[in-house]
Amino acid sequence: MVYLKVLLAIMASLSLAGAASASVVTLDSFQTAQSAVTTWGDSSVTTTQTPGDLFGALGDRDLTATRIVGVGQVAASIGSGTFGCQRPQFAVASYCVSSYEIDDTFSMTGIFYDAYSNGDPFGLGVGLIEFYRNSDLIGRQVLGVGAGSYSTMFASTASFTSGDAFSAVLRGTAGDDLWMSDLRGNVVTEPGSLALAGLGLFGATLIRRRRSVA
Repeated sequence: MVYLKVLLAIMASLSLAGAASASVVTLDSFQTAQSAVTTWGDSSVTTTQTPGDLFGALGDRDLTATRIVGVGQVAASIGSGTFGCQRPQFAVASYCVSSYEIDDTFSMTGIFYDAYSNGDPFGLGVGLIEFYRNSDLIGRQVLGVGAGSYSTMFASTASFTSGDAFSAVLRGTAGDDLWMSDLRGNVVTEPGSLALAGLGLFGATLIRRRRSVA
């Protein structure tokens, strides 16, 4: 009788959990200061922090500044609500990455953010804002040649599990500084998963109970 009552309670939890629920959450408020700056001899520099103001499923944050061609220091910075990438005029095709280790399972059906570019002073190319799940591109915005502000939402769907990585990339040509703020995601959670886990535990306990009686 006790087992029957527990089983009925778990089934009731499953019924109440229903379908997956989605909500817009702040992925990174960019308040915890962090920086990564290349030197004249380095092509890529990464620093790591574990901020306390990230979305709960995100763990360590790696901030990387990379210079592919040219000279000069490329500076990636986070703080005061922004993620920025500053490039000298002779650091061509450089980029900055804010990457997050995934600690839990969830899905995203949309990514929201605000951004600003001061434009390529040479008019040679455009900036890019990209998002990745591991090495898979899940969203890209092509910015204009001149200075401008942007507010964007990607509708791409991506599923994450523990051990994956989510990355935001600010990519440009020469001298075009980029900033991002208010990084949010439409996150889908599965509220019934805990109830399912409880049902499995109940079944295992019942089997052990029957074996001990036999």
